[in-house]
Amino acid sequence: MNHIGLVGFLGLCFVYFLQVSITGGLSPALQGIADGMGMDVNTVGLIQTIPGIFGIISSILIGKLVGTKIKYKTALLGMLVLALIGAVPLVITNWPLMVFSRICLGFSLGAYYALPPALLMKYFSGDKLRSRLGIGNIFSSAGSAIMMFVSGLLVVVNWKLPFVIFLLPLIPLFLLIIDLPEPEPVAAPVTPRKKKNAPIGAAIIINCITGAAIICLGTVALQAISVVVIGRGFGTGTEAGIAALFFNISGMILSALFAVLYKTFKKMLTPIIMLVIAVGLLLLYFAANMVMVGVAMFLVGAVLLMFPSILSDNAKLSTPENTVFVTGLQVAVGNMGVFCVGPFMILASKAHGLDVPGPLFAGIVLGILAFITVIIRAIQKEPKALTAA
Repeated sequence: MNHIGLVGFLGLCFVYFLQVSITGGLSPALQGIADGMGMDVNTVGLIQTIPGIFGIISSILIGKLVGTKIKYKTALLGMLVLALIGAVPLVITNWPLMVFSRICLGFSLGAYYALPPALLMKYFSGDKLRSRLGIGNIFSSAGSAIMMFVSGLLVVVNWKLPFVIFLLPLIPLFLLIIDLPEPEPVAAPVTPRKKKNAPIGAAIIINCITGAAIICLGTVALQAISVVVIGRGFGTGTEAGIAALFFNISGMILSALFAVLYKTFKKMLTPIIMLVIAVGLLLLYFAANMVMVGVAMFLVGAVLLMFPSILSDNAKLSTPENTVFVTGLQVAVGNMGVFCVGPFMILASKAHGLDVPGPLFAGIVLGILAFITVIIRAIQKEPKALTAA
């Protein structure tokens, strides 16, 4: 087996660092961008969700092609280059071109989410794998925190400046060129066990759909944060960026503890995450000051633990040769959740007499789904791992 070095692992960590920025990095700046463009904030908010739908396409292609038709390194480096187009609004700011840049980011989104964990699953197993997934998630949370804080700070200076964060793919591009070994291909085993344990079964599909629901409903908080802070007179885009920082601090702390948390709660970790997010969403809706907003965002930050949690669940149900496909499927369905945030917010905005209703509805729905998930997982048997994960 090829082994990844420190530089290559650091490069993958920086890809994690960029993950959330594609969909959530501009959250604190949305109101300022909308004002600068003279457009409705709900319409401009679509730039957060546009990447999600195109990330679905790239995730499916990655699952089918990478590791067989296309090398891991070629795919990942190509997507990093593609992501640089996300910085185009720095110099050209018309709406159609901005949408085009977000589409390009969307295609890179599939690689950003699917390939780093898939590669780590090729290089590591067991507790070492969960430890590396936790480290990757720390970088993801830290990247989200920094991106949001910087975008909230820069939008006060000029509404175009937040797009500078999309120049950062240059960092992992350089590191991965230096040191990213190509994993050895895994031959599909011809055994009766493979037929008995279908690698893409109903449990994997349900897990992926559950993840999509968590992403959609949890991301509502990021979509609403600038409206809550600015609309209720709590502060400007800078304060919204500070509030979003608590979201990412939470993700970093939980990610550092992920290996321990998963070993303790196993299949029940995901519904616990859902309940914590639901409480945070409801608290955000009823927030009367910045302290309540900060606490709410800290709780909602548990959404950043969702991906490694469900990935670990799916690893028990998948065979090694299907690692990339299962990971790509999870990302594809998850990106559908990202895409659904925009329509969800628009539908919620039609509720009369409610101020920023998105977090309220999302919290209620997620609470109900968490209760259902607890029941389903309580009657499920713990699967025997088909991989070393």
